[in-house]
Amino acid sequence: MGGRRLHVVITQGNALDEAEELRKLILSRFQCAEMYLSDASLVTEVHQGPGALRLGFYCDD
Repeated sequence: MGGRRLHVVITQGNALDEAEELRKLILSRFQCAEMYLSDASLVTEVHQGPGALRLGFYCDD
């Protein structure tokens, strides 16, 4: 990432094991300044269904 700080969030809807696997994979490959793992909102679960994973990230300039 060229020395830039990576900030990551993973949200999960009844898929905690899969979210943990994704978290471990990301941490094994990148140096993260922040890493958050949280539950998906009810709106996300209604539209995407149970088992949904969402990944968001950005890098500092």
